[in-house]
Amino acid sequence: MFKTLKEAQSWIEAIQKFGSKYDLSRMEKAIELLGHPEKSYPTIHIGGTNGKGSTLSYLSHILDAAGYKVGSFISPYVIKINERFQINQVMISDDDLLKYTNQMYDFYHEFDSITHDHLTFFELMTLIGFLYFRDQKVDIAVIEVGLGGRLDATNVIHPLVSVITSIGYDHMHILGNTLELISLEKLGIVKPGTPLISGVLNPELVPLFKAKAEENKAEISFISPLKFTPTRPQGFEFLEDTFYISMLGSHQIQNAKCAILAAQKINDLGFPISNAALKEGLLNTRWPGRFEMIDRFILEGAHNINGMQAAISTIEDYLLEEELTVVFGVMADKETEAMQNLIEPYAKRIVFTEVNIPRALSRDVLYERSTHPNKSKCEINSIINETSGTTLVIGSLYLVSAIRNQLI
Repeated sequence: MFKTLKEAQSWIEAIQKFGSKYDLSRMEKAIELLGHPEKSYPTIHIGGTNGKGSTLSYLSHILDAAGYKVGSFISPYVIKINERFQINQVMISDDDLLKYTNQMYDFYHEFDSITHDHLTFFELMTLIGFLYFRDQKVDIAVIEVGLGGRLDATNVIHPLVSVITSIGYDHMHILGNTLELISLEKLGIVKPGTPLISGVLNPELVPLFKAKAEENKAEISFISPLKFTPTRPQGFEFLEDTFYISMLGSHQIQNAKCAILAAQKINDLGFPISNAALKEGLLNTRWPGRFEMIDRFILEGAHNINGMQAAISTIEDYLLEEELTVVFGVMADKETEAMQNLIEPYAKRIVFTEVNIPRALSRDVLYERSTHPNKSKCEINSIINETSGTTLVIGSLYLVSAIRNQLI
């Protein structure tokens, strides 16, 4: 038994991310052994390449404003590991997380003795979420997909509504190297008879979505194309009404539309949500590391090409008059050169750094291939002192988390 959360976190984060088989067999056996905690409350399942976390936050805030006890399972975290498990935007306490991690430690070894197989880090995280929400007797839980969809550990739930926010290139070594293959993996969360909300408007992909919905006799709803004028707070017209959000960026409007359509379906399925609660929840939504402004810093966890393109659109809409210092660090398994090429033209000065994890690309590599006339590199702990003026931190949620922890 672990006596501190630090010890418990060190153990669980040392467990491999993926098992020898990338499938649902371990999760199906695990929830059976635990008495199916995921069936103790209704769920909403959110997948997609980008926008999952923001859409989850919109929905959680809407349900909170409507008076429900809402569980949120989030991946990955920005502030601390507790962030993965929230009830009405309050993170699980250190004591509770220690308790559940100790429970998972015992279960991990029990599962091994029964099945001769090992649960993965994300499977254990998902199980903690299921158990915590059951024990807290939530009215409803919003569950974010970790990776892909079809074979993701969260895909053992049978939700009231499924949401797929976007399709883009990410984790291609697992999900496939075409948007069609990636779409099929994401569409694996669609369940028979379960309404599907789609933020995907790509004409080449819409037929795939419609076919999958028809195959599952699932009603499908698409958001509308974007009509965007930058304002603060950000207003937009949708479904013959006007809504406002506090998060910036045209992509956040599309995420909010996904949440609105999902909320309407949830309302129809017996969870009343007034229009006032809907609007209050949208306006109150904040999300760490998504164009988050702290003093002179802007923290943006764009971690793939699609995320970087969305971030650049937001820069063009709101920050073109600023002389931006850009802090860039990225994981080596991403499209690092393309991301770097996209962001460099928007920097008056660019600073390369890296987080202290094995997946991080060396700041030396970023610096050497940069063509920026005003470039530098430094250790992550020196960023605050080595920068001045409006500073955009971008390229990885791990990077954003590390800088955020220094600022707060």
